[in-house]
Amino acid sequence: MRPADVAQWVLAIGGFTALCADAAIRLPERYPGIQRCVRQPHRYQGSDVLILPSTVLESSESHFVLDVRGLRVRVDSTLQPSPGDHVMVRGDFHDAASVKATAVRMVPGYTFRRAGVYAVSVLALIAFAWIFRRRFEWRREGLYPR
Repeated sequence: MRPADVAQWVLAIGGFTALCADAAIRLPERYPGIQRCVRQPHRYQGSDVLILPSTVLESSESHFVLDVRGLRVRVDSTLQPSPGDHVMVRGDFHDAASVKATAVRMVPGYTFRRAGVYAVSVLALIAFAWIFRRRFEWRREGLYPR
């Protein structure tokens, strides 16, 4: 590899790393997750929060309770999903792990879909490894095309 090529790779990887670091700092503040809101409720009071598909633990006329990665979150909503359903919620965060929902979406078959995503990912990884193995040969000095 020529020094100019190495410099281009270093600049490209360095630029991508800088963009990722910037996003890691800015995005959580602009779009906080429910865990971050619960840890610092005074800071995120009234913030817009998105809860990805989570399991409903209990439901009543005025609210339902979600299990979000081991955290129980009360969602104030007129929708009454059944316990065991998966829902996605967008709303305003309030104190003590409570969210006033502005939008609630039922996600039927979430567990099956999620398993499908994992299966497709594993198949893609296996296909990549197979193609890589057919194209390259590993020697003590490094990788060489076949």
